[in-house]
Amino acid sequence: MYPAFGFSTTLTTRKRQAKSAAFSAHPVLNLSAALSDLAASIPIHLLPGATDPSGAILPQQPLPRAMFGEASRFSTFSCETNPTYLKITNDVESGESETSGRKYTRNFLINSGQPLDDMFRYLPTPPHTRLAILESTLRWRHMAPTAPDTLWCHPFSDGDPFLIPQTPDVYIVGGQKKFGTKLVVDREDGRRNGGIISRCRVITVPSFATTGILVLVNLRTLAVKTVRLAVKGMTSGGEEVEMGA
Repeated sequence: MYPAFGFSTTLTTRKRQAKSAAFSAHPVLNLSAALSDLAASIPIHLLPGATDPSGAILPQQPLPRAMFGEASRFSTFSCETNPTYLKITNDVESGESETSGRKYTRNFLINSGQPLDDMFRYLPTPPHTRLAILESTLRWRHMAPTAPDTLWCHPFSDGDPFLIPQTPDVYIVGGQKKFGTKLVVDREDGRRNGGIISRCRVITVPSFATTGILVLVNLRTLAVKTVRLAVKGMTSGGEEVEMGA
């Protein structure tokens, strides 16, 4: 018995040492430092993705604030659910709004891409594109029509959290392979609402780690501009592209 007990303890110790050696806190610490720098000057809303420590079942719960160190001390730093609705108002003291003297409040609907990725598995390409499917979910008023059949989600008895009751001003889906955008005009909705035509800017946002692309949205005009940053290991960078339509 003693040799067996000694072997078991040694094996367990080796496993623990291997796990300790494999774990590194540097990625989280580097991310925390970057978020802390940004949160000192601009608001940050952070959503979990498919590979983040937040559970795989939608809606994903917010990431723990404590894991982001100094960034969590800022009131401008928020951890959101996935998907999430945000209401964002511009700062009248800066930018274009200063000349117009108006505040613009826009409603954002954002998710990290799992519903669109799941739908794309079952549709032939071409003719279907990710941007066209995203536009269709807006018209269907449902952002995750494949849940719970092929997309895991929590059971709900009182309502469906993936319904889109009102047209958002901006509809963003992250984690995509490439950038795409379109301004969707819902004239049918205008006829129902006394002639007020709904407009929604739909955007697919690619992975920054592989493309270096940032997407900027003008709250007043809903025009979109992309900025491609030059990062080591990427093939291109330093580009700015205006996309108004």
